[in-house]
Amino acid sequence: MSKLMEPRSARPPTQVEPPDAPSVQGLVTLAAGGASIASLYFGRELLIPVTLAVLLSFLVSPQESVWQPFAQVMRDNASTMDSLIQTRAANADSMSAVDDLRSYCQIVDAHADGVRKLTTTFLALYDSMSDAQPETQRRHDFPERPPARIEEGLIGTRPPRAAANRRHGMPRSLQFDSFAWGRNKR
Repeated sequence: MSKLMEPRSARPPTQVEPPDAPSVQGLVTLAAGGASIASLYFGRELLIPVTLAVLLSFLVSPQESVWQPFAQVMRDNASTMDSLIQTRAANADSMSAVDDLRSYCQIVDAHADGVRKLTTTFLALYDSMSDAQPETQRRHDFPERPPARIEEGLIGTRPPRAAANRRHGMPRSLQFDSFAWGRNKR
């Protein structure tokens, strides 16, 4: 118990060693870290979309084998249509009415063939989609709209004449609803 009662001054003071001077490698690491953080901060407008594109590529890569034929058919259709339209434009001055109609027929036939080919490749793409993807696409292309009611004048009826006149900027004195059987009803 006598040891516990000893005064504090009897203990030897604790020596703390001063830190070593920073090495060059430590300073370079600190500078590189600071530079990388600064570049990420200032380059976020560019880096965020690039990072998202890389991450999304991992999600899309399983369907890439079905998208490639679809994209190739679209490219082929575009090149066929482009060549036909350029040929028609180059010969436009020398074509007769019959030649003009024939070249137009070639363009329409090429368009129809392209749509047929595109439909075939799109079917393979559509079949490879998960159950949620076609539904999401349908909702995106054809959003649900509330049914219009006839009494609102949206289906099967014409808008009120006064509203139609106001839209066309007709003066009030000449509007249809301001006359009743040829008399002004003010």
